[in-house]
Amino acid sequence: MIKSYITLFLILCSLPGLAQELWADAREPVHPGKDESYWALAIVANPPPSIDFSNVSHYTSGVTVNQTSAVVLSGTIGVLWGLSVRASGDLQNGSNTIPIGTINMGVQGVSGTGVSVILSQNSSLVLSTANQTLMTGLLSLVELGIRINLRYTASGGSAYLKPAGTYTTTLTYSASGL
Repeated sequence: MIKSYITLFLILCSLPGLAQELWADAREPVHPGKDESYWALAIVANPPPSIDFSNVSHYTSGVTVNQTSAVVLSGTIGVLWGLSVRASGDLQNGSNTIPIGTINMGVQGVSGTGVSVILSQNSSLVLSTANQTLMTGLLSLVELGIRINLRYTASGGSAYLKPAGTYTTTLTYSASGL
């Protein structure tokens, strides 16, 4: 019996194996009538896990992978924030492709230090090349570290009946003050 395997890698910001730190500034007045100050919002996103297809059930029913502390968001008090994600395109392996729309991802939990108000979170969105909001919230303590757990689901089905190999795309996360 010959087995074939497909491994899907969702590469973060085209630097696999490295965490990326991205900064977004939210300009808010500290005291009305005084100088304005920059308040920062920082995001560290860890590389997503691989999604392995190694048996018939995976090809017919799909595969789900959870990632703890996939994204860590921190910033200063009082910043309303939004976290979004987009893919660079379909999953690629040479000339073979798997549509990015066959991968779902979503927030599966939040933990961290201090207190934050989570205004919204998306537990399942279909990846695409458009920016999509994963979650929004309010940082209510200085240097709050919010750890965001994500779940990735590859749907399986005929889109995955491709030659064995590693199929990749790039995910870009962005955090912004609202």
